[in-house]
Amino acid sequence: MKPVITIHWEDCPQKTGMNTGNFEILDHQLSAGTKGLLFNGDAVKTIEYLKENDIRLDFVYMDPPFGKNKKFTGRNREMEYTDKSPDEILSLLYMVFSGLKGIMNPKGSIVVHLDNVLGASVRLLMDYIFSPENFRNQIIWSYKSGGRATRSYPKKYDILLWYSMNKREWFFNSEESVTESTKCLECGQKLGRNHMKTVALDNNKKVRVIKSAGKTYYYDAEKHPLLTDVWNDISHLHQLDPERTGYPTQKPYNLLKRLLKIHVPPGGAVGDFFCGSGTSLVAASESGFRWIGADINPDACDVAWKRILKIEGESVSEVDRFILR
Repeated sequence: MKPVITIHWEDCPQKTGMNTGNFEILDHQLSAGTKGLLFNGDAVKTIEYLKENDIRLDFVYMDPPFGKNKKFTGRNREMEYTDKSPDEILSLLYMVFSGLKGIMNPKGSIVVHLDNVLGASVRLLMDYIFSPENFRNQIIWSYKSGGRATRSYPKKYDILLWYSMNKREWFFNSEESVTESTKCLECGQKLGRNHMKTVALDNNKKVRVIKSAGKTYYYDAEKHPLLTDVWNDISHLHQLDPERTGYPTQKPYNLLKRLLKIHVPPGGAVGDFFCGSGTSLVAASESGFRWIGADINPDACDVAWKRILKIEGESVSEVDRFILR
């Protein structure tokens, strides 16, 4: 039997002027034919709904509040949210992480996007809940943005903590784990491949060669370099970037697209329970993955839904938006 959830439709904010459909009480089947579901609701409640109805995910990306304890305002001054204190965020993430264990597929992964405020604390929390053995990588996303500190080193990076659901098997598409550019966006220097030499084979194909432990390894010279755990080839969104939606703390599309291409199996399902402006949902939809998004902020859901409607076109009947109470 296909899982059924009873959801209450309610009038949603109309600040963006988009069509949110007919509002009524209905039973909604979460079937394999459903591309995506967007919930305006609490992350913990959304995860509980998914668990109760045996909905499983292959990958979860989360960009939770950073514990700044201040208000963030969007470009047009209409959209905003108030960040909570570090202790409040850690308490929330404890409940979220505990719930995620019940809805992840065995080879699934979780990536949590943070900065230096909560990075160390959240890693300890994730070690406690998911086990240190399931920690795979701490990715440093380095970028340039405005402002320079005068009493300390400028903080120009975010942290991506990657944990798998078990220590033996996890999905990782190494073919997609390559840089988008051949140059560093910070300094313009060409991204190299250690001290490899470029040579031409008999068929004139260029390869890079390195010898190690008595063996010779060949790599296609035409392919972009493999990614390390320091990413500096994806730029931060500047204030006038055309990609910007006006919602504060929006992350670049290319960052999310890369994560999904590497960590989500073909036809897999993606979850984001702090989806904000919906960049992860857009990247998932355009990459052919199913998705479930949630955010407690109605402004965020308005922005995300507008973006989804724009890209789905004729397939919009295969995505739905709900309010959880």
